[in-house]
Formats: sequence, structure tokens, C-alpha cells
Amino acid sequence: MRQEEVNKLWNDSSDNYSAIINNELASFRAQAWMKQILDNYPNKPTLNILDAGCGPGFFSIILSLAGHSVTGIDPAKDMLQKAYKNAKKYN
Repeated sequence: MRQEEVNKLWNDSSDNYSAIINNELASFRAQAWMKQILDNYPNKPTLNILDAGCGPGFFSIILSLAGHSVTGIDPAKDMLQKAYKNAKKYN
């Protein structure tokens, strides 16, 4: 499958996937994921993190809320638009 086809599949799925991510962010799962990830990260107050393939921004958001500097990238433009919207929602 070519990258353009993959991007189209993710762009077409972005609304549904973003809704799922927003449900996850509002549940206990966000805190559980944050603990799981940060328990395995270097013990520093602020990390610079690259979230490659960020989709609608779940990990970018929870790590940012933990005080880290996060850059999310994704080849599917609709996913990036959802990530931007979701990031604004969570400041």
C-alpha cells in the first residue's frame, strides 16, 4: 500500500478516531497511560518529546498535560487537524 493510500484511510477515519480519543482522554485511561509512560521515561521535570504518528493527539496531550514539551507529527492532514483541535480543548 502506498503512503497516499494509507493517508487517505486515516484521513477518512479521523472523525471516528478522534471521538474515541476524546472518550479515552475523559476516562481513567489517560492517567493510566501517563503513569505507564512516565514510569519508563528519564526522571526529568521537562522532556522534549516527538510523537511521530500522533493521530488526533492522545499521547501528545497527556504528555503535555504532564508538563512536557511535545511535538506531534502525522502524515494524515485530517488527523493533524483533529490533534490541533483536541490540543486546544485541553490547553
